[in-house]
Amino acid sequence: MKKFTTGLTYFIRVLAILLIGVNAFRIFKDYDFFFFLQRPAPLALMNSFILLFYGYLRALLRKCKIEISDLLYLLTSISMLLTFGLGMLFAFYQTVPHYDSFAHFINGALLTLVSLMVLSLLVKKETLAQLSPLFIVAFAFSFSSMLGVVWELVEYSLDSIFHANMQRYAEYIVIDGIPSIGEDLVGRAALHDTMIDIILNTLGGLIVCIILYFDLKREAPFITKMYIKRIKDEEPEIVN
Repeated sequence: MKKFTTGLTYFIRVLAILLIGVNAFRIFKDYDFFFFLQRPAPLALMNSFILLFYGYLRALLRKCKIEISDLLYLLTSISMLLTFGLGMLFAFYQTVPHYDSFAHFINGALLTLVSLMVLSLLVKKETLAQLSPLFIVAFAFSFSSMLGVVWELVEYSLDSIFHANMQRYAEYIVIDGIPSIGEDLVGRAALHDTMIDIILNTLGGLIVCIILYFDLKREAPFITKMYIKRIKDEEPEIVN
């Protein structure tokens, strides 16, 4: 898996750099043949830089003496590509029916695993071994649910600044093959997308927590293959 995750890292970096160049160009002239990319262009450029930062995140963490396992890095990369790659930068949220719901469900599940790894980083190994499986999954579920709510706050902020309609407060209309924002929705219709996102994020996290609980009850839980740990000084440093 090491070779695959290394290749994935370079793929994300190259993709982000290409998107930065294209979206920087789109700020000055947004041609119609870029219809498959996120609008507005300044928001797409910002998300491209976020994707590039993620491409170097693992190397930066290694500099800080923190290591992410290959499996955990793979899962977080899937989340980033689903959200920032396909969802935002390639406008799947606007053009692919129900993609937003799919991404929130998957990310709810993945964030639960990431939350567990954060716990393993904050708590000493001896203390972690004494915690009950119920407490561990309760923490993971609560933390991932909080991240889901924080993401909705991010969407609301970006909608306020860029009028990106990430929370579907307005209708989407297609003009000459290009998705555009139509009339504002009213009442429960305006809240529908946000509430569905929170429900699916919670549902995805809950399903993983149930599986995780029974996995932790085993003598050799699969979850041990996903970890974040501090690197000891004597360990060699490997930077992708």
